[in-house]
Amino acid sequence: MSFTVFTNDQRSKKRMEQKYKSGDRVLMFKHSDWKTDAKGTIRGKGVARRIYDGTVHFDYWIEFDEPQTDRTDEANGMEIEYSGSTVLEEELCPLVE
Repeated sequence: MSFTVFTNDQRSKKRMEQKYKSGDRVLMFKHSDWKTDAKGTIRGKGVARRIYDGTVHFDYWIEFDEPQTDRTDEANGMEIEYSGSTVLEEELCPLVE
């Protein structure tokens, strides 16, 4: 599936290809405050997001196989387990089982 991203001035276009689709199995690399790598399943199609440096990346909702925790919650005395999260494409890789 392809997606056309327009810049603010609408003069230049960049065609981006989604790497994953709903139902794909992935491994989320440990990043940011997540405590471990996590296996999961993509739920829904990717959404194009402009991130802090101005570039556009796909963001996917993944459902974890096992609940995950995060260091910031833990540091603030909260014991929250997440069943899923949105994750940028570059923090994922295909899972071969």
